[in-house]
Amino acid sequence: MCARVPERQGRRAGLPQSESGLPRRSPDRYYWSDRVDALRELVMDTLFIYNLTEVSHLLNLHYGLPEPVFWRKIHDCLGRYARRQGLEERHRQIGHAAREILTESLMRGKLLDAREELHHPVRNVFADFRA
Repeated sequence: MCARVPERQGRRAGLPQSESGLPRRSPDRYYWSDRVDALRELVMDTLFIYNLTEVSHLLNLHYGLPEPVFWRKIHDCLGRYARRQGLEERHRQIGHAAREILTESLMRGKLLDAREELHHPVRNVFADFRA
């Protein structure tokens, strides 16, 4: 559940509204996409690869929590959330447990002055927990 911040609600006043009352957005701008693969890449890159990987490392380093235990707990938590919210099919479509996932090659893109996004496959820790 998302909390609404009252002082920020006024900013929406000039935006065109959809039937749901939320602002209309153009696909593939910022965090909005009409493609499942783009959503998958965004979630996997930002949440799992960059943010939770750092948390996993710090918990291991400072508290001795083994990284496989951390990732199992995250996997189980995602599964419980999907079941409780009726989002199992949506999670299946995202495919967060694929053997490999694509991640953006940020450094390579900078070094090569690439005009388009560059990607490379990485091993997906969630693949270890597939049923």
